[in-house]
Amino acid sequence: MKFPDEESDIYKIRVNGSSLTNLTKTSYVIEGDPSWSSDGESIVYSSFDAITPRFVIKKMDVLGGKIETIYDGGEGVSTPAFPPGNYDPCYSPDGQWIVFERPVEYNGENWGSGIWHIFKINIDGRGLIDLILIGDHSDRAEYLPSFSPDGDFIVFGSFYEADPLPQSHDDIFRIDANGDALTRLTDNPASDKYPVWIP
Repeated sequence: MKFPDEESDIYKIRVNGSSLTNLTKTSYVIEGDPSWSSDGESIVYSSFDAITPRFVIKKMDVLGGKIETIYDGGEGVSTPAFPPGNYDPCYSPDGQWIVFERPVEYNGENWGSGIWHIFKINIDGRGLIDLILIGDHSDRAEYLPSFSPDGDFIVFGSFYEADPLPQSHDDIFRIDANGDALTRLTDNPASDKYPVWIP
């Protein structure tokens, strides 16, 4: 695979708009989806380059600049809109876990989105858990996971093309941090796509 046609870095900026700082300073790499640790000392983010031609999850020590790969996941599955890999990592409040989503199957399901699962992994890159398999809703496109402030729950979007069609949904759901207790939070005939838990 050739180098990405696009490149992007991760920046930080003060809330007043001052002190814009480039944190990653990379060439021919696409980086995005940053999430701060609760102590403000590190970020996790998704990174794609030609050497590892899929999105992997990386962690950066913001003060020291040290970068390490937390999770790759191998070749993976692509969809028409997204390369293979891992997206939207989010720290747990205690800084011990990261949740993220990745495409796991594509045959045109869910209006062309494919099937995406939400995973949880320890910050040291061990203990990968497929939260969606545990909850037995593994045929949907589920994305943008976000921990509750106490770390007990995860909220996420779910996109599902059902047969019969009236049972389809594009709504926000919640599970507990172990993947159990699935709860549908919205029932919007239009769509509810982008959940985030506010501390």
